[in-house]
Amino acid sequence: MNRKEKNLILVLLIILFIITGIFFVYQNKSIIKYKIVSILNPPSEINENVENEDTNYSEPVISTLTGIKWSWERITTNENEIIFPRTHDAFTITFTENGEIDGTTDCNNFSSTFTKNESSINFGPFMSTEMYCKNSQEEIFKKILSEINNFSLYNDSKLILNSEKSSITFVNKDSEENKRNWNLIKEAVANCNIKKGGQTHSREVTVRLKNGEELKAYSPKIDNIFDIVNDAEEKCGKVILSTE
Repeated sequence: MNRKEKNLILVLLIILFIITGIFFVYQNKSIIKYKIVSILNPPSEINENVENEDTNYSEPVISTLTGIKWSWERITTNENEIIFPRTHDAFTITFTENGEIDGTTDCNNFSSTFTKNESSINFGPFMSTEMYCKNSQEEIFKKILSEINNFSLYNDSKLILNSEKSSITFVNKDSEENKRNWNLIKEAVANCNIKKGGQTHSREVTVRLKNGEELKAYSPKIDNIFDIVNDAEEKCGKVILSTE
């Protein structure tokens, strides 16, 4: 085979290679286009997964449970017996982020530890100062706490600790919700919009507005509502307030 023939064969091979390449690109152009589009516009399910993660995320309950002074409001037994504290604002518990609990009663201070998993909660042994106080409710208060095994939390306003035998309700008298409601009560008094009202020994104030709406809040100090209503009496007239 002479040199001229070799060059001719080489040219034919090059032409055949080019034709084969063009044919391959033509047959697979839709696949190439899809890959390019896929890179520029990822499948929608990727974004959907990210959105679902954001939607389902919630702040751990522990951040709301701790750092609040919870005041004992009532104990309710399975026999529908209700026990109220005789000395209001004396019985409190405060949870700390390091798993400890500090408490006060109508006689002593006490401390303990707690473990929590989702809605379950348990307390460790109680350590307490040892003063004696006649007619104290300390023992029943601590006994109920020692039996607790789960809890329900309502924003930063109310905490209910439950056992198989009873439940004990605590309130946060300094919650943002309580502050808003107390300001609404003061505003209603100033605008002569109170029809009647009352106060319990626990400082819980309930007022009925002239439009029938009811407002409840814990006042900053006992009998605070009486002072506010008396100050507005000259402008609004006398409003009857009841008390326990």
